[in-house]
Amino acid sequence: MSYSVRILSTKSLDSSPSVLLVSSDGTKTLVNSGEGCQRTFLEFGQKVSTINRICLTHLSHDSIGGIPGMILTAADVVKEAVSHAKAALDQKKKPPQQTTTTEEYRPGLHLIGPVGTQKFVSSLRYFIRRDSFHIKIHEGAYTQPKNGGPKKRKKGSKNEGAFEVQSIVCQMNNFHRSEDSTKRQRLETNHQALSYIFTTPPIQGKFLVDRAVALGIPKGPLFGQLKNGKSVTFTTEDGTTKTVSSSEVVEPGSPGISIAVLYYPSSECLEQLKSSEKLNEYKEEKKGHPVLEVMVHMTTRDLFLGNDAKQWRESFGSSGSEVKHIFLATADVQSSSTESSSSTEVVDSSLSPFHSAMIGAIARSEVCNSVYSAPKLPIKPRETIPIPSEKGDEAEPDFMEARPLLEYTVVPRGKRGFGNENASVKHWNSIQKHVLQTLDQSGAKDEAETALRKNHSSVLTSNANSKGELIFTGTASAVPCKHRNVSGIYLKMENGNSMLLDVGEGTVGQLMRARSDGASFLDVLCGIKAVWISHPHADHHLGLLRLLSDRRQVTGDPLLLIAPTSMLFFLQEYQDVDATVQGSYTFVDCKDVSTKVQRHLWSPEKHESHRQKMEQLNKDLGITRCTSVPVAHCRNAFAVILENTCFGRLVYSGDCRPSRPLAYAALGADLLIHEATFANGMEAEASLKRHSTVGEALQVAVDMKAKAVILTHFSQRYPKVPPVARKHNAPIVFAFDFLRVTPENLLVAADLTQAMRLLYSEEAAEMDDDISEDAEEAMNVPGLFAQKDVL
Repeated sequence: MSYSVRILSTKSLDSSPSVLLVSSDGTKTLVNSGEGCQRTFLEFGQKVSTINRICLTHLSHDSIGGIPGMILTAADVVKEAVSHAKAALDQKKKPPQQTTTTEEYRPGLHLIGPVGTQKFVSSLRYFIRRDSFHIKIHEGAYTQPKNGGPKKRKKGSKNEGAFEVQSIVCQMNNFHRSEDSTKRQRLETNHQALSYIFTTPPIQGKFLVDRAVALGIPKGPLFGQLKNGKSVTFTTEDGTTKTVSSSEVVEPGSPGISIAVLYYPSSECLEQLKSSEKLNEYKEEKKGHPVLEVMVHMTTRDLFLGNDAKQWRESFGSSGSEVKHIFLATADVQSSSTESSSSTEVVDSSLSPFHSAMIGAIARSEVCNSVYSAPKLPIKPRETIPIPSEKGDEAEPDFMEARPLLEYTVVPRGKRGFGNENASVKHWNSIQKHVLQTLDQSGAKDEAETALRKNHSSVLTSNANSKGELIFTGTASAVPCKHRNVSGIYLKMENGNSMLLDVGEGTVGQLMRARSDGASFLDVLCGIKAVWISHPHADHHLGLLRLLSDRRQVTGDPLLLIAPTSMLFFLQEYQDVDATVQGSYTFVDCKDVSTKVQRHLWSPEKHESHRQKMEQLNKDLGITRCTSVPVAHCRNAFAVILENTCFGRLVYSGDCRPSRPLAYAALGADLLIHEATFANGMEAEASLKRHSTVGEALQVAVDMKAKAVILTHFSQRYPKVPPVARKHNAPIVFAFDFLRVTPENLLVAADLTQAMRLLYSEEAAEMDDDISEDAEEAMNVPGLFAQKDVL
């Protein structure tokens, strides 16, 4: 039987604080699921399927940004879909629909959060179909009924089961900008912040085997009865009848051990926690009352180190039981985004949980740093973390600073204490050693040097001296993996302003890691003037919440959001939950710039409104025309053609099957960015899932007569560079995360393909599995993704 609290991730440019409570029955409770949460699970070998409860401290992108992705890729949902699809294929009939699904058969999730959690989950219906995934929601104050927790997965003693949970509600005032940016007045909105107390079931005392043997108790069933609190009567070797009570051979047990996860982003919230009756009950030891052993403090550094918080911490454990404190820093957009060694709110680079991606990017930058950016990692990871000393020693802090994988075990009592203090650094060092060794042995650097000696005149001659660039923040399909994030492309124009083409989960963090021009976080945010969302699938837009929220806090200038209609409906509902996105965007429906739009049916008011928006697009970015082309992928899926970018006519396919209408509409394009989810030879699978193979994408380029092609959106099964069936006249670039392309270096990037093939050889790919066994099995089931409950 084991219970512990584990730090999953901490605050950094690309991650948010989250905590795991690990129960003896194998289930886990997750506190907060910000952007990149499921990717963190992959990085550290955690299983999403073990999460059966998520507790939210507040409603914002850093606590709920990862929940839609967690729901969509939950392993239990995939397993059920695999089972249904296989059965249906064997019987040559359709899979069972929701009407035949019983409550106990359906996988699900228990979600506890502030008032507004239900509304947030409801807003997800515009892009998530979760008919087979049941979500039970509790808002605000919550105390778990006795014996009302999740069902046990394993048979065991009465002590085995999940943590019981109760919430503590704080009312807070939230200030945000008015939708009227000219007035710049600030409005006040009441909202909740939740803290939690997690308590183990009652803990049995230790069975004293030596004492039992000394009393002559025969080994066997009698030992079990004594452990369970019963008295036993037996006959000794000399024929004497003897009775022994449980208390004679079992140490006193405990009514339970409690762990408090406390969220107080402001002094206002701290004051409410200080007066909480639920917490104050732990200040004095009471018979039959659980003992508080660990307090995780999610707050700012200034508040945590202040006298008020320090005195409050010291008031716990005064009755003799020592309470351990873990500090898990939070920060607002301004302090977190200027990541530098001088900032008191910024922590070192090892706190990014995406070690495989960061180190992989470093390796690619060693091949050619002008094309493959090294992620911004300004501070060297520390090798060790000081363990808190006993009270009274002024040389050491009375708390432990959180790091990914840091764990405190509360049960078994003999193993209680901190562990994995340096696991994150060791994990980083292990991957770094392997990747850099592979780099040295691959011959990729030598191949790159040979390629770079060629004469690379720009393929886009009219734009050869442009200051614009493309940065790929995500190049994976469907779900993020260790080496690739989901879709996101940053297009920077000559005037310094920029546009995003799709904003998958984690895009902002990836962009901040990729920047190398010295621009501050705030400058980058303010410079983003427009966003294009190709279709409503979650992997292409979940990063929008952070972008809008962070940007709204630093500028009153709304960006232009060109997206499918469902995105507008989603954001209109979401902003009722998170007021920081209100007034952060001006909306344009993708259909309104489509090749099939019927503008003659528009009202004069709509004509004028649309004209003003397109004029603003031209003024901010220099784009003279933005045209969408409907493509075959899902409902409201579009490709886009952008005229007069720093690359000339730029075309982005989004997710789609090969499209002749797109090729004709963009004939003579300067640069085509096209998805290439599957390798050649998988045309049937690509057709079923409405994606393209490498060869199909390149044929679109041929039909379009594109001058250059960048392929992206690769399946997680292919960490290597996919082969190309035949030679093409246009240069071809295979995108990786942190790829930086300019009109000047585009040919260089294309000539580095062979170097990347050497770096990501077949053998290297086999040693690094990007997806779980469950996902691999799902991908191999023909027809799976055509079923109702899967996509």
